[in-house]
Amino acid sequence: MSVQGGSAHESDSTGWVGVVAGEGELPRAMVEAALARGLGVVVVELDLGQPRRSREGGVAPGLEGRVHAHRLSPADWERVVETFSRYAVRAVYAAGKVNRVAASALFEQAAAGEGRALFERGRFLEDQDLSRLFAEALEQRGIRLGSQHELLGHLLAQPGVLTRRPPDAREAADIEVGRRLAREVAALDIGQTVVVRHGTVLAVEAAAEGTDATIRRAGRLAGPGSVVVKVSRPDQDPRFDTPVIGPETLRAMRAARASCLAVEAHRCLLLHRERVVRAADRAGIALVAF
Repeated sequence: MSVQGGSAHESDSTGWVGVVAGEGELPRAMVEAALARGLGVVVVELDLGQPRRSREGGVAPGLEGRVHAHRLSPADWERVVETFSRYAVRAVYAAGKVNRVAASALFEQAAAGEGRALFERGRFLEDQDLSRLFAEALEQRGIRLGSQHELLGHLLAQPGVLTRRPPDAREAADIEVGRRLAREVAALDIGQTVVVRHGTVLAVEAAAEGTDATIRRAGRLAGPGSVVVKVSRPDQDPRFDTPVIGPETLRAMRAARASCLAVEAHRCLLLHRERVVRAADRAGIALVAF
């Protein structure tokens, strides 16, 4: 896919930035934040060989003429980096969920080029290590991989109760159970979300699953009133994977009849905050950042 804009030299004097876009709404928010600062934006949407699940159908719709967008396989890092180099990009930001299973399969199938080299070096490493290998590939070409907080810091959840209704005593107790367990699970890089009800753990997020699927799975196991707790990893690298909640999270909670969502303040991004809080208030869901 290619959305045409002006040439690189026609960009604002502040220059161009790149966005590596996975699934979900975060890449779009990243692009809009960059545009709001007067930056030119080059987007590489990662093609995992699967239909995209984001409700908008991609990052670029509605932004024609303002961004350059390309769709490339994550296994072909050489083309990804070359694309950014072509526009003299000096800072790249990564955003959005990447299906680990699909991405690993693409790396295994890569026959040559930078993608194969990265895979051979990182085949026994964790996801975060593979991400850092990509950062090294960018740095070798003079491109910095920036923290998501640089463009999206205004979306970080602030401490306190965000909805009209605070957690009740039972929900507060479940939050404490969830916080302790979620931090242990996150430290093992298994997942970042747990769902608790009356002190019983209903679901623990699997690395390849995602928060919304975890919430829905928990909803099939118990009645209403579950508490969802989401944390960051102790070694969370803000360049790659800041925890995110948004409208899809609230939809999953309503479907699961969950009653409370607790997230880690200053370390979790809240997309469409006003929409999310209104939806939570209408559904009687308590939302708190601890």
